[in-house]
Amino acid sequence: MRAPKFDLLAQSIRMSAPIGAFTGAALDKDVRAAETVLDVQFSISYKWFLLTYGSADWPDYIYGLGCSVMDGFNVVNATLRERISGNPIPDWLVPFSPDGAGNHYCLDTSASVDGEAPVVIWLHDANPARAIERTHDSFDSWLTEYIESDVD
Repeated sequence: MRAPKFDLLAQSIRMSAPIGAFTGAALDKDVRAAETVLDVQFSISYKWFLLTYGSADWPDYIYGLGCSVMDGFNVVNATLRERISGNPIPDWLVPFSPDGAGNHYCLDTSASVDGEAPVVIWLHDANPARAIERTHDSFDSWLTEYIESDVD
């Protein structure tokens, strides 16, 4: 997926990412199938990431899709797992990156505007009424911040 909007981000990734950080591009049919299974629409920037990189272990773990993605890092498996956990994640959230403490950065597909979902953190052990905190306006802004913090 060639998206000029993300050229600067792609350049930053090429300049900073270590070799082997990504699993390889997902297929468009796999992205559509994942959206169907999860009953959501991924944001434009997350779809770009999936179709360009698949999944990643840099600058943080990023769940994804593709034939080389391990089951535990498959976004569909991760989302379904979190939907049935002890404190289940709401169906409109799509976890894409664990924070290492049981929480997840997620796409809030219920709040998408012009194809972009804001990023929230799901606090797994918080009161459900306060378990969701907005952190970024989009996946690409989240990724840009994480790349910049890794480079610094």
